[in-house]
Amino acid sequence: MRIGPPRFRNFVNYRVPFRDLMASFAFSLKPLEEVDFPAAAEFLAKYASAEAGAEVPGRVAELGEAAKRLSNLRWRLLQNPWREITAELGYVLVDNAGCIAGMLLIHPWRFRLGDRTLRAAGSGSFYVAPSARGLGFLLFKRLLKLSGLDFLFANTCNRQSGMLWAKFGAVPVPESDREFFLPLRSAPLLREALAQRGATRPLAWFAGLVGPTVDLMFSGRLGRRAVRIEPCEDWQELARIAELNRRRDHIVSDRSAEYLRWTYGQTQAEEAPQLFLIHGRKGVGWFSIGRDRRGRNHNVRCTRLLDVAVSEDVEARAVFAGAVQGSWSSSDLVSCQGRIDIGMGDIHELRLRRFAGPVAYLKHLGQGANIDHNRWVLAQADGL
Repeated sequence: MRIGPPRFRNFVNYRVPFRDLMASFAFSLKPLEEVDFPAAAEFLAKYASAEAGAEVPGRVAELGEAAKRLSNLRWRLLQNPWREITAELGYVLVDNAGCIAGMLLIHPWRFRLGDRTLRAAGSGSFYVAPSARGLGFLLFKRLLKLSGLDFLFANTCNRQSGMLWAKFGAVPVPESDREFFLPLRSAPLLREALAQRGATRPLAWFAGLVGPTVDLMFSGRLGRRAVRIEPCEDWQELARIAELNRRRDHIVSDRSAEYLRWTYGQTQAEEAPQLFLIHGRKGVGWFSIGRDRRGRNHNVRCTRLLDVAVSEDVEARAVFAGAVQGSWSSSDLVSCQGRIDIGMGDIHELRLRRFAGPVAYLKHLGQGANIDHNRWVLAQADGL
């Protein structure tokens, strides 16, 4: 589809700078196809890594990152168990030379609310190159044309994309602007904080000395609390537990055996997320964790609490302590972002970090006009 000057009626509620209208003549908007995956992976390796603060030393490292992203694209888009919800993989902006200059991926998703099954699509990897800056709204408008859905959502918005979602009528998900975290090893965190402030090498060395003392003073008993957990890959049993403990008055992912196998058993991530059973006084639940690295040089090892399916008798402290126990030897930090509804705010050992704005938005469509976004139990495993 060739992009020309849009009709005025399409922009009554959205003013487009004149320079962006003129720039739009140099680009085409088209659906993403499997043949585009290699170019899409290289685009993501260049722009997504740059936005995350990654240091990519040269073309060789960039190509290595592209190979990982190509594998991830095939897994996320082609093997998605809910692909029948929409056949669209995403959209790309292409310049006159045939190079990708903008991208938005589509992840079909299924949610449960009471006895209802909700059909949704998550927006991810929304990036635009500087040469096409200002044209991201065209990708977003194409997304809004998807049919047969209850709602659209995103849970990785930055400030700019969040403003775009809000401009087109999406509502922010409550409490998506925060992250709870527990430092396990303070030395890497102190070194990272000092490095970002341009500290000298002696100060970084001193941080390594005082880190263990800080851990003893402030990590509290939560990091040393023993809970009974065990790894599990019995997808049918995990799905049964999730359904048994599902809050029927809230919107949660349809954690079927097929979904759990795809998310945790077939992932192409370097460090696959893990599922653990956790035993309470009256029953068994489960939680999942994933691992990544943070900081300018990726020196801070982080474990993220991705999803939780537990009965009411399992305390939030026990779940977080289980996440700590499952990652103690391989993490410097344990975090929980999202709204998994197990009372993280009641754990006094946790620190709270606020983002610049909400990172999750929900856009109601025709079939989901009566859905209350306040009932969405957002987990980091949703959409991605």
